[in-house]
Amino acid sequence: MRPAVDTIHAPPFPRSLPWINTEALRIDKQFGRPLVIAFWDARRAVSMRPLLELERWHQLYGPRGARVIAVHVDADGEGVEQEVVEAAVRRLGLTMPVVLDEDLLIADGYGLSGLPSRYIFDQALKLVDAHFGLGGFADGEQLLSALVEHGEQVLAEKRAEGDAKAEIEAATPAVEPELDEGCDQGAAVPAAKQPRLLVSPPDAGSLPGPIGDPVSYVAPVPAEVVPGAFRGDYAAGAVWLRVRGTGRVTVAGGAPVEITTDGTYLALDHGVHTEAVLDLILDGDVVVDEIQLEPGVDAAA
Repeated sequence: MRPAVDTIHAPPFPRSLPWINTEALRIDKQFGRPLVIAFWDARRAVSMRPLLELERWHQLYGPRGARVIAVHVDADGEGVEQEVVEAAVRRLGLTMPVVLDEDLLIADGYGLSGLPSRYIFDQALKLVDAHFGLGGFADGEQLLSALVEHGEQVLAEKRAEGDAKAEIEAATPAVEPELDEGCDQGAAVPAAKQPRLLVSPPDAGSLPGPIGDPVSYVAPVPAEVVPGAFRGDYAAGAVWLRVRGTGRVTVAGGAPVEITTDGTYLALDHGVHTEAVLDLILDGDVVVDEIQLEPGVDAAA
C-alpha cells in the first residue's frame, strides 16, 4: 500500500538490542537517507525468501545512500538463540544490518501482524510504502530508486552551488554503536543531532505510483507447513526444512544439503509452482521437525 505521507514516522530502535553485520544503529542517524525496514523469522521460509531480494537492494542502493535493515522477530514466541539467527544470516549470504528484536519491541512499534512485512521511509523518515506478504518487489524498488535518485539530484545541486561537502555517504556498517543516552532516537530530533547527509524528501506527487505486482503466487499443496514425517505428492515453489542436529539431508530432485546447526534450510528450489513427490534421505543425526512448502510463482501467468 502507499500510505499518506506526513503521518507515520519511523519508530525508534530500543537500546541494547543485539545486531549482526554492524554495531548498533539509531533511527535518527538515518535522517537524509531512504530507509527500508523488513521483518523476518529465521524459522519461517516465507519470511526468509524476501531477504534475498532485500540484500540485492542493500548491495545496489546502500552505496548510493539508502539503508536496508532486517529486523528478526520471534514470531512464535518459542525463543530463538542468537546463534541460530547468525547461522541463517550466513546461509543466506546477508551483509545488510540485522537487528534481533528479542522482546518484539520494534514489532510492537510497527503494529506487526504478520510475516514478511516491509516498510519504506523517505529522507525525513516518513512512511511512504508498506508491503505485507510475498512479492511487491518491482513496486518497492521503483519507489526506493526514485528516493535515491532524488537524494543524488539534491546533492548534485548543492555541489553546483559550491558546497564541496555535499557528497553521498554510503550506508556502511557502523564501526561503533550509535548510542546517545540523551536522545530518544525518534525522528523528531533537533537539527544539531541530525547527520550531515540531510536531504529533504521529494514531494509526494513526484513519486512513482504503484505499478502492481506482476508476479502471481500459488498456494502450496497440501499446506504451507506440514509435519516432518510427511512424504508424498506436493506442489510448491520450494521446499524448506526446519531441522535439528547435524548431517545431511537430500530431497528427491535436489542436491544434498549439509546441516551444521539447528535451523530452517532451503532444500529444493523449483523457482515456480511445481508438482512433485516429496522424499527425504537423512544422513547423520538430523531430525526434521517441520517441512515448509513455499508458495511458488504461477508458471502459467
